[in-house]
Amino acid sequence: MLDHGLDLAWDEDRPRRGWDDDRRGWDDDRPRRRRPGPPNRRAQQQRRRKKRKRRQKGKSYTALIISLSLLLLVGLGGYWGVVQLLNNQSVREFLAADYEQGDMGDEVTFRVKEGEFGSVIAANLVEAGVIKSKAAFINICSSRKTDCESIQPGAYKVQLNSPAKVVFDILVDPKNAITSKFTIQEGLSVIKTIKSLSEQTGIPLEDFQEAIKDPAALGIGPEWYQRQDGKNAATTSIEGFLFPDTYFYDPTATATDILKMMVNQFKTVANELGLQQQAQARQIGVYELIIAASIAQVEVKEPDFAKATRVVYNRAYHEPPWPLGMDTAVNYWLELQGKPEKSSGQMLNSEIHDPNNPYNTHDVAGLPVGPISNPGKAALQAAANPAAGDWMYFTAVDHNGTTKFAASEWERCQHVAEAISNGVLGEESRC
Repeated sequence: MLDHGLDLAWDEDRPRRGWDDDRRGWDDDRPRRRRPGPPNRRAQQQRRRKKRKRRQKGKSYTALIISLSLLLLVGLGGYWGVVQLLNNQSVREFLAADYEQGDMGDEVTFRVKEGEFGSVIAANLVEAGVIKSKAAFINICSSRKTDCESIQPGAYKVQLNSPAKVVFDILVDPKNAITSKFTIQEGLSVIKTIKSLSEQTGIPLEDFQEAIKDPAALGIGPEWYQRQDGKNAATTSIEGFLFPDTYFYDPTATATDILKMMVNQFKTVANELGLQQQAQARQIGVYELIIAASIAQVEVKEPDFAKATRVVYNRAYHEPPWPLGMDTAVNYWLELQGKPEKSSGQMLNSEIHDPNNPYNTHDVAGLPVGPISNPGKAALQAAANPAAGDWMYFTAVDHNGTTKFAASEWERCQHVAEAISNGVLGEESRC
C-alpha cells in the first residue's frame, strides 16, 4: 500500500457519523432540531376559531362598505330629488304657507321705502300681518321678476291676512301707490319740524301742536328719558325723538299718525345703533346720549360729530363738571320763547346768562335739561361712539363751519383769535 503521508486511521475523539441501527437514523453528534409533534385537539380548535373570526370580520367589513355605499347613493338620490322638487315652481308654491281669499281682514296702509326690494318687502309684509310667509311672496317675485323689480316706494292700501298674490298684484300696480311724502332735515327743533310738517302735508299746525304735548301717546315711554347725571329730564318734550328722514304717508293720515311714524323710525334707528346698550356701557342715561347728539348736530358739520360729542362728554363728566358754553342752547331757549335767533356776536349778556333758561349751558355745569334739536343717524352714532381725545373746547373759525378742537385754554385762545379775524366772533370774545 502506498503511503502518501495520510493518516487514515480513525481518531477516537473525532465525531463519528454513520447509520445507527439502534436509533434507526443517521448518527450525527451535532445538535439537531426536533420536529414539532402533531398539534393536540385544543390547539386545532383554537386555530379553527381564529380562521372563522377572520372570515367573519372580512365579511363584516364588506357588508359595512356595501351598506355605506348604498346609504350614500340613497342620500344623494334623495337630495337630488328634493332639489328638483324645490326647483319646481308649483311645488314651492305648495310648500309656502299662504292665506286663502276668505281669510282677508281689515284694510291697513303698508309702506314701501326707497331702496327696499323683494325679500325685505316680504319680511315687512309678514311683520305687518298682511301675508302669512315670506316664501309665498318671494315665490311670486321669482316667477315675475320684472314686476317685482318695478315696485315703487309709497303707501299702499292692503288687507290683513291676504294671499300673497293679491298683495303682490296691488304693489306692482303704480296706480295703487300713495306717493304723498315729506322730508325733514337733520337738526331742526320740534317747533321748526312741526311747522315744516304742516306746510308739506297740509295738516293744520294746531293739530301738530296738540299732538306733541303727550310724548307717551306717540310712543316715547319713560325708558327713553333715563339719566344718570342726577338731573331731571324734560319728560314732556318730544325733542330729540322726531327722526329726520323722507317719509311716504297716506293723505288721510292725522298729525298724530305722522308724528308716530317719525317716532317709530327713531326707535328703529336707535335699536340698530344699540343706543340703550351703548349708554349703559358708558354708564350714562340714554337721554344724555341723545342730548349730546342733538348738540353735535347743530354745532358742527358731520365729519366732526364724533369729536364734538367727545368734547361734550369731557366737559359734562369732568370732576367737577364744566359748563358746556353752547350758544346754540341760548338760541334754542330764544326759539321756545318765540324770539328770533341770533348769531353768537349778536347775543346779549342777559341772554347768554339768563338764570331762567333751563337750557343755560354757560353758567350751569353739565348737560342741559333736554335735547336742543332732532339729530340724524350720523349724530346719534357719533354720540354712541365718540372719538378718543382729551379735547375740552371746539371753535368755529370761519363762515364755512371749519371747526378746530383744543385741549388747553391757550390753544383755544388761538382759535378764538382766528375766528375774530374771520368775523365769526366779536372782539369781546377775545381771551
